[in-house]
Amino acid sequence: MLYLQPEIHGWERFGQDHRSEIRPFTEGAWMTKHNNKYYLQYGAPGTEYNVYANGAYVSDKPLGPFTYAPNNPISYKPGGFVQGAGHGNTFQDNYGNYWNTGTPWVAVNWNFERRIAMFPAGFDELDQMYSNTRFGDLPHLLPTKKWTSSEELFTGWMLLSYKKPVTVSSTKDGHGGEMITDEGSAEILGGCRK
Repeated sequence: MLYLQPEIHGWERFGQDHRSEIRPFTEGAWMTKHNNKYYLQYGAPGTEYNVYANGAYVSDKPLGPFTYAPNNPISYKPGGFVQGAGHGNTFQDNYGNYWNTGTPWVAVNWNFERRIAMFPAGFDELDQMYSNTRFGDLPHLLPTKKWTSSEELFTGWMLLSYKKPVTVSSTKDGHGGEMITDEGSAEILGGCRK
């Protein structure tokens, strides 16, 4: 139904920080209906890279034709402790709040190791789908009602342990105690977090 066009949509370029010339591929299709429009979501440009994101095409019909959403990517998180937001979906909770899931890259035990993340999402006044990944590494409140703005879910908590000295009783395979407080500063070596 669609092909990635990295020569037109720079965020669809493959590789760490979008720096590879390898032809990217589409993954993780999902469709959400909102206000009689169909949002065909997809993951791009590569599971194992920090720039894995969710994009969308929009149509008035579930089988298309679809038009590229002008605010793509709808969910994008290239930096932080967990990186990437692709291969997800968009759904509503019991209060009608929208959430966009993704599978951020961790790669501690294996290059394709992922975690599931949920980011507040929704549709703006022009019915453009969006996801708020800002402060996505830090705690958010679980809503107990329909929110007015996804900003009200942020606890305001920030890292207090970043680069603080630690003492540990043991280490394993080069994973020293200093890694306990390296949030947000993980080095990327050979495609893996170290």
